[in-house]
Amino acid sequence: MKVLEAFVISASSLLSTALAFGAETPTVSELESAYRQNLLSLAPFSVEWEEVRTEYQAAIETDKYSLWLLDQLLSSGDLVEEHLRQLKESQERLNGETSPEAIEKRLAPKTRRRFFWTDHKSFQLRWLPTEKDLGASLEPAEVSAGALLSSYPEIRILSWSPKNNPRLRLWMGTGRNGKSPSGLVTSSGVESAASQVRFLPMGKVHEEWAALSAFSPLDRVFNLNEGWVRETVTTTIGDERAVLLRCINEAAVSDTKMIRRLKVWFVPSKGFLPVKMETSSVSSAFAPEEADEFARVTKVVSVSEIREFGASFYPAVIEEQHFTFDPKWRFDHPGDVPHDANPPLVMARSARTEVISFSPDRSLDDRTVALPFPDGTRYLNEDEHHWYMEGLSKAEFDRQLQEEFKRSTPRIPRSKENGEGRTWTGIRQSVVWFNVIAVAIILVVILYRRKRAQG
Repeated sequence: MKVLEAFVISASSLLSTALAFGAETPTVSELESAYRQNLLSLAPFSVEWEEVRTEYQAAIETDKYSLWLLDQLLSSGDLVEEHLRQLKESQERLNGETSPEAIEKRLAPKTRRRFFWTDHKSFQLRWLPTEKDLGASLEPAEVSAGALLSSYPEIRILSWSPKNNPRLRLWMGTGRNGKSPSGLVTSSGVESAASQVRFLPMGKVHEEWAALSAFSPLDRVFNLNEGWVRETVTTTIGDERAVLLRCINEAAVSDTKMIRRLKVWFVPSKGFLPVKMETSSVSSAFAPEEADEFARVTKVVSVSEIREFGASFYPAVIEEQHFTFDPKWRFDHPGDVPHDANPPLVMARSARTEVISFSPDRSLDDRTVALPFPDGTRYLNEDEHHWYMEGLSKAEFDRQLQEEFKRSTPRIPRSKENGEGRTWTGIRQSVVWFNVIAVAIILVVILYRRKRAQG
């Protein structure tokens, strides 16, 4: 393994040296290989980071503009029933997201800390569910059934391994009361258990783990579909010599009349890490020489700090900026934006990820990713749509549920006529229906999260 890593590092260094001395620009496949080799040489690794996501007033005003358009459309009355229902659902959602209470929450920066450990065969992800717990350690003890109760009661842990059955296991903690340990197991991707999961750069996209959108934009650069045309050129960025990867999606022209573009600047002296990414679109009506002037930049990703580990490098601070049309301009120019218009763009959202600690060459053992639940943990098997309890067989847990149901069923006072106690059937039926509805709601939420992540 060490011999292979030495070869990987050596190959990347040779390509870097060749470029520095003015050799030919690497091809797209050579650039991809150099980028991947740098990060893969660090594995297995663990990384802990803090993420701050911020939403700005422009995002709020854009939603208000969309709501205004919906109101105009719904007031026209010329809609089929199916479209009417969908539009009303969107209207209700936007009304909720633009209420004063919702706006206050949306504009507040949201901070999260996460821990990720992988060997590219398996992985474990840990995070704190609330900002109140940001000071807590995400590695208080080795992961075991007993440690989950004593050291990880309020920490979420997600493990994926081909040796697990099902492959993905989620520990949801014991809750604030410490009395209700719960979890989930599934053969589906990560988004079915935690829709907001985002991976840091690792040099490779594992599509069996999660949807493509869950992976870092740095890793997704080389996973574009066949509609993209790619080329490389030698350039500079700041004081560094760089390789610019230019990608154009010409297939989008026939549908939207807009050509999507992606520019990525790689620095050979930093392990061929991308230091800047720029996503934009431009009307197909413009000549190629006019494209840069009229391109609308919608997203910028910048790597502002890189850390060195031996002969390899890792992005330590990544900043994302998402832009949208100025809502004030949109209200003044309702409808589709003309292709030759050049409306002002303003920031709608941003995210900043900063690595707190990084440990290369850290072995990940099977016991850790197995994530054994402690006895008494109630967990949903999403594949079977059935609840289980660790330590009990399915039949034993079903009998326990029946006993709990009997104990929780109210009994009416003894009848003065016959002195006999009897079960209140109406209440019993209500409790049954309550349990059925509760399980149905849980399944609907899981399916909604999966659909939203895939969308």
